[in-house]
Amino acid sequence: MFLANKHKYLGKALKHDEINVGVANTNTMNSVTTRQLRLAPELPPEAQKAHGFKEMERSLISVPVLCDADCTVVFKKQNVQVIKNNNVIIEGPRDAETNLWLMPLNNDDNNTVPKKRPFMIQLKHTANSAYQQKSASQLQAWHHATLGAPVVTTLIKAIDKNWLTSFPGLTSNGIRKHLPKSIQTTMGHLHKVRKNLRPTDKVTTEEIMEDEEDDPDYLPPRVIKNREHIVQVTAINFEDLKGMTSSDQTGAFPHTSSRGNRYVMLMEDSDAGPILAVAIKSRAKEHLLAGFIEMHDTLKKAGINPVLHRIDNEFSKELIEEIESRGLKYQIAPRGNHRTIPAERGIQTFKNHFISTLYGVDPTFPKSQWDRLITVAVITLNMLRPSRINPAKSAYNELWGNFDFNKTPLAPPGCLIVAHERPQDRKTWADHGVKGYFIGPAKHHYRNYRVYIPATRGERTTDTIEFFPEHVQMPKTSSEDRLASATEDLIAILQKPHPPTPFLDQGTKTNDAIDKLREIF
Repeated sequence: MFLANKHKYLGKALKHDEINVGVANTNTMNSVTTRQLRLAPELPPEAQKAHGFKEMERSLISVPVLCDADCTVVFKKQNVQVIKNNNVIIEGPRDAETNLWLMPLNNDDNNTVPKKRPFMIQLKHTANSAYQQKSASQLQAWHHATLGAPVVTTLIKAIDKNWLTSFPGLTSNGIRKHLPKSIQTTMGHLHKVRKNLRPTDKVTTEEIMEDEEDDPDYLPPRVIKNREHIVQVTAINFEDLKGMTSSDQTGAFPHTSSRGNRYVMLMEDSDAGPILAVAIKSRAKEHLLAGFIEMHDTLKKAGINPVLHRIDNEFSKELIEEIESRGLKYQIAPRGNHRTIPAERGIQTFKNHFISTLYGVDPTFPKSQWDRLITVAVITLNMLRPSRINPAKSAYNELWGNFDFNKTPLAPPGCLIVAHERPQDRKTWADHGVKGYFIGPAKHHYRNYRVYIPATRGERTTDTIEFFPEHVQMPKTSSEDRLASATEDLIAILQKPHPPTPFLDQGTKTNDAIDKLREIF
């Protein structure tokens, strides 16, 4: 049993038997007192022995100790019971605010539960913070939804390759430990298991989603050494650089957008690795031509100059002339054989990602505005894809450089928001905000957002909005949680002092990340 600082003198004093306890932030704390509690007369003295700690804010009761005393601990939706010899010897309610079970620490209280005294399961000598666990889960879920709810293994690879370093608090370890299972991911990435693939083994849902054809793993950069320094280079044979792009179109989208778009045209560059996408109204020659020009200009602006373009057999004379005018050679895929077009695989990759993204929008998001989310879907997809030229970079980084979450923050696409209306733009008694939906970052503005406003049927760039997410929780905190956060940070700093630094990031990693998000949003 672990007693918080305010309870460390509860019960009868015993000869102090000091113990060391590991906490969630990898530090340790030492007990300062040993007490004999009076939980229930049916319990042996050893099962009611407790250690007090100055650093703890919440007292913790050990379930294994109760079980070792021949008790049965039953957790129910509304309460918890400790049963021995078919009799309930201790009973406590469940706190609706924290979702923790509460128990009396002393029988002198007539088995009533003091306010805010949580019950937590303890395994070994480890003290876990309920605040940290809740906040960490919210933080990872928020980032996961922001990136379009990709497959967990894909997200972890991107994190481990340092492609998402500007996302506050996003770590591969945090994703593994705290990310709840997401139906949004399953909706976009669930596929039928291939035939004859471990037919006698049980296949999990995660394996089915991971069964997608991944991009090839490239060899790590070679290391060349001399007497002065170490240089890391990536060597790619010139023959392997194809200088090739390819384009293709998806099938018709279920809903025609308010701007008349029904199809998505994609272009993939085989060397840099990005998948670009634009919405087009039809497969008519003028729309295919406009889509090609827009995406090829994006590549050229990023310094990518392909020499060959592959297209399917849906082409026009005008498209061929445009390709030739840009100094490109072209190849046309045989009728009925699209395997020679890399963009054909890119279509499946983009569709999976876009379906997951669309499933995560607010239930009130207008279906006719689906095409406004293509830009943010392209951004997040390429953050998770490698560059062929330099596997240490993402495809996004290859095209647009490093992404700075602090300057251009992201949020779950399609999230309900309220955008601030300036006093000069509204009437005296008008609402101070207008409802809308987040549709992407404003890349050329500092901490601004692109939002769609149904009332005006148009887009707006704004720096003052409030988020109202439906499927994930904002990793913000209540006043009580902030007090717990401040206490945890203080403990972390006192237990592990830092030398003077130019930036005060000295609390727990989760709290630091939430503080950064709070500052941005």
